[in-house]
Amino acid sequence: MDKRNHYLAQRYLRGFADAEDRIWVFDRRTGKLRRDTPLNTGVETHLYRFEDAAGQVHSLEAFFTSIETKTWPTIERLDKGLDPTEEDRAILAIYTAFQFMRTPLQQRAIERFAHDLTAAEIDGVSDTEAVSNIREAMRASGVEDLPSEESLRPMLPELRAGYQLPSRGRARITLSTGTKLANLLGRMTMHFSYAGDVGAFITTESPVLLVPPPGVGLETVSFSTPGAMKIVPLSQRVLVMFLDIGDEFGIFPPTRERVDFMNATVAASARHLIIGPSEELVREMSDEAVLMKKLDG
Repeated sequence: MDKRNHYLAQRYLRGFADAEDRIWVFDRRTGKLRRDTPLNTGVETHLYRFEDAAGQVHSLEAFFTSIETKTWPTIERLDKGLDPTEEDRAILAIYTAFQFMRTPLQQRAIERFAHDLTAAEIDGVSDTEAVSNIREAMRASGVEDLPSEESLRPMLPELRAGYQLPSRGRARITLSTGTKLANLLGRMTMHFSYAGDVGAFITTESPVLLVPPPGVGLETVSFSTPGAMKIVPLSQRVLVMFLDIGDEFGIFPPTRERVDFMNATVAASARHLIIGPSEELVREMSDEAVLMKKLDG
């Protein structure tokens, strides 16, 4: 089993690489800009490792790889400027949902959920009440496909002892929530933006960006929030945006203003990495003053 788990697939990152298959990466945490390879970017050790009820070790990596394999032909078609098909739209909905769920940010959010729940509602109560509290908290946080009471009971000792969600529980929530998100995204209007010859799109360590509508804060926006935009750079050549429920799609031709605005929006959301095909572009998108000017413009 591979210890290195890519939360940004190497093939995905190659879509943002230069002619030598290298990418430029700005690290917000260190303030450093580097030229790197897809192999060494967007990777963590044992990020998707989990144990089943029998103690056997597994990984979600193979599942994510199967989704990627079906997605690359779609992105390659779009890179060539071809119109998306209904099949492409379904594939992109699945890809986007699980790309959102697989990032370290989301995986750790699941773990924080377990920790906070344990501290507040599991310690010092009966098993029956603890299980009920877990299910209610999941329901309140938007998890629709709730685990059964029977599946949760064996997890209680580890939850109480370690303040961590057992790895198999984290894997199950990743899969069940991702499936629900894919079904939702598949029913949404999609807009495709192309960079053409006017520039290139960038991406980040969490390349599915939720943009709240006016009056809604980042802490409360969700995939189902009316008016929320879900922005996903697919490569340096094409970007998709999911809107509200609807069966139509739009295609936007290349304009410098649109590419700049989308890049600034994506870069402003980055907590860790800004990734692109050239030093000039990534350096520009890491400059806060430049970002504000492009967003205001």
